[in-house]
Amino acid sequence: MRGSIRCHGGKMKRVVTLLIAVVLFSANAVLLRGAGFKQELSPWLVLGPLPVSETEVRNHGTDEALAGFPHLDASRIHPRVGETVDWGTGPQVQWREYRKGNLAVSAPAIYYLATWVDADRWLAARLLLDRVDYAFTVYLDGKPQETFRVHADTWGVDMQLPAGCHQLVVKLLVRPKRIPRFLPHLEWSEEFGKMPLRASVEPGRNMDIKHVIYAAEAVNVSMAPDGRHVAVSLRRLDSKDMRRSWTEVLGVDSGRVVWTSEGVGNVTGITWLPDSSGFAFIRKHKESADIMVHRLRDHSLRTVCAGIARLKEVWWSPDNRYLVYAVEELPSPDSEWKYIREIADRAASSPRHVGLFVHFLSGSVTRCLTRPEERFHQARISPDGKRILLERKVPDPARRPYERYEGVIVDPATMERDILLADPWINEASWAPDSSRLLVIGGASAFGGKGNVLSGGSIPNDFDGQAYLFDIAGRSAAAISRTFSPSISSGFWPAQEDCIYFHVVDGAKESLSIWRKDRGFEILDFPVDVVHRVGWSVRRSVAVAWASGVTTPHRLYRVDLKRRRVGLLRDFNADLFRDIRFGKVEDRDYRTPEGRVVPGRLYYPPQFNPNRKYPLIVYYYGGTSPVTRDFAGRYPKNWYAAQGYMVYVLQPTGTVGYGQGASAVHVNDWGKQSAAEVIAAVDALVESHPNVDPDRIGGMGASYGGFLTQYLATVTQRFSALISHAGIASLASYWGVGDWGVLYSGVASADSFPWNRKSLYVEQSPLFMADRIHTPLLLLHGERDNNVPPGESYQMFAALKLLDREVALVTFKDQQHFILDPPQRRRWMRTIIAWFDHWLKGEPQAWDGMYPEKQAKN
Repeated sequence: MRGSIRCHGGKMKRVVTLLIAVVLFSANAVLLRGAGFKQELSPWLVLGPLPVSETEVRNHGTDEALAGFPHLDASRIHPRVGETVDWGTGPQVQWREYRKGNLAVSAPAIYYLATWVDADRWLAARLLLDRVDYAFTVYLDGKPQETFRVHADTWGVDMQLPAGCHQLVVKLLVRPKRIPRFLPHLEWSEEFGKMPLRASVEPGRNMDIKHVIYAAEAVNVSMAPDGRHVAVSLRRLDSKDMRRSWTEVLGVDSGRVVWTSEGVGNVTGITWLPDSSGFAFIRKHKESADIMVHRLRDHSLRTVCAGIARLKEVWWSPDNRYLVYAVEELPSPDSEWKYIREIADRAASSPRHVGLFVHFLSGSVTRCLTRPEERFHQARISPDGKRILLERKVPDPARRPYERYEGVIVDPATMERDILLADPWINEASWAPDSSRLLVIGGASAFGGKGNVLSGGSIPNDFDGQAYLFDIAGRSAAAISRTFSPSISSGFWPAQEDCIYFHVVDGAKESLSIWRKDRGFEILDFPVDVVHRVGWSVRRSVAVAWASGVTTPHRLYRVDLKRRRVGLLRDFNADLFRDIRFGKVEDRDYRTPEGRVVPGRLYYPPQFNPNRKYPLIVYYYGGTSPVTRDFAGRYPKNWYAAQGYMVYVLQPTGTVGYGQGASAVHVNDWGKQSAAEVIAAVDALVESHPNVDPDRIGGMGASYGGFLTQYLATVTQRFSALISHAGIASLASYWGVGDWGVLYSGVASADSFPWNRKSLYVEQSPLFMADRIHTPLLLLHGERDNNVPPGESYQMFAALKLLDREVALVTFKDQQHFILDPPQRRRWMRTIIAWFDHWLKGEPQAWDGMYPEKQAKN
């Protein structure tokens, strides 16, 4: 229990709170040994005296319990000179600079002292508090840790600090006639050097893990039809790693909150009413869910449908006559056997299909539209309300990509159906405002290849999205984006304008675009590079977008589509990123001898020193999707840079967003061209940049990028260390076992199979070239990854162990393709940096602390 005195093995130990929003290893993981260094830790800021009454002291029982009580939320202490705290007992108290000896009091009081410690490298150090005559609590970036008695009058705290800036706070309970000597020191072993850290009271600090995993994330942005309000569904982790989800309805012009789901219950599926007077949502209970309607004018709430089991989604008809809702099928009963009917059925976690129901509002009549086994997953209601477009993907093993899109029109009154679209290369369709046409998004091969501009028998990369206009009466399609290089992700057709809005992948950017028949496509200027989510208005030229940039955390923006103006609407992450320092990011493209441009960008450490050389981390994907210029994400380049690395992000040819000719290179390449471009680009950077250390270069990638890492290891020794997360070692086993293996290969390995293309499946699989690998390789994998199964890493690990090569394998329990569990994610991120610190900085202590070698038994 915090604040108590406990006896361990005959020694008295005092519990304190140490603030650290990073993964700390066990207190004795790395022991200080031999001669070392000791230095006074200063300067500090101080808050206080903050009075406490004798009654409060008695209520807590002991001074230690009172000092350990969380009067202030330690994770939210961000002091700077002049900032005030309302202690609740009088005037607000200011943070000020601490001067030694100014902590005397005439009555019991609390002081908070704070400083920032900037570590140049991973460091094991000990904080010492000499001549302690007071109860105290210590915080390091917000987390608690015990102290222990070092000498008769000295307390110590063992800390393991990753590279970066850490906030240290000490809370003191001071009594009259006891003048506390607050003389903190740090000591560390000589193995870490003479001066591995600095203290400062300046608020600027580097990015930390908490800035990656505790940031708010918008999962949905939905605009009212009249464009006056927007519903933003968000989620974030709290300080106890509990996921918090909520929805806010904001004024689009003011950003003011007009409604929040907090206190309403478990709310999902916000759907605006056609007249914008309110919205429907799903309120979930333990065994069922209700469809509710909230009116904005008077904030009244009514139930439309109640007690629906397994309710998943709701669509509201524009004419306000009916709604459609989806209900998940019952989970399959546990069985010792499983009958596999289709390729998709072999998946480790097969998706649960839904049945669709139509509910007529005037008479409260509900009718069944589809059964779960029919595989329909989407209902798109026409603007006139007369028809519903039902969408599904059905197995089609006879032709690539081995499933087929079907769009079926149904009349909600008669339930009559008409198959309108059946094409393996269509992704989705949506209605035109006049209900006579559809906007269709699909690959270049859709509609018999109408979107394909390639010649000479080249196979298009059908992950590269194209846009089509489909006339329902004539059953004819027109391709409108054939010569538009960006890849179409989604589209929106507003009611009263002669244009269509698109969300597109534009190289390493994700942008908003406007298409007009007489002008073609126009990319809108945006203050940041990546729009993640967007909500459009049916009847007003305005949008709301959730977006970020290479050094700009995620924010909510208002977009005036008519005047082409973008402004900040709301910053949900302002407090988290206050005073965070970022290094510069510059474009660093490579031009091949053939004239192709390989896009690249270079991240610098926040306190970059132009007079020294830095280790370099090269990050790539190499698959069909670009590494976009967004902030943080699962592979946070800014955070890698904050650990003292330069980070080079490369975009080998083959990804979408650069035109069909470029994306088609991905088809049946599997490493050859992408690896050659990575190697050549790194060589060119080393030759041209004086701060890149050519002998300290690491490479890493995930999924297809993990495959590329392993492939690179077989063809070059340019790298000093490599990391493959969820990488593919054998193309054949990935093709046959991975849940997405057959479908992905239906595009990426078009018409190539293990039985007809051994030159691809064997000769380009890293496993069959493992004897060529000499670079230290770290393999990371989620134990339950059903996309790229962990057997891919197991195979490569076994091969390299038998070959006596430097290899390590770390797996994560119950994690799938992405490591999302917060404690495991922190360890995963620290593991990446510890491996690179070991091999690129010559600093093995972090790795050894996390993964110590077991002593051999005699």
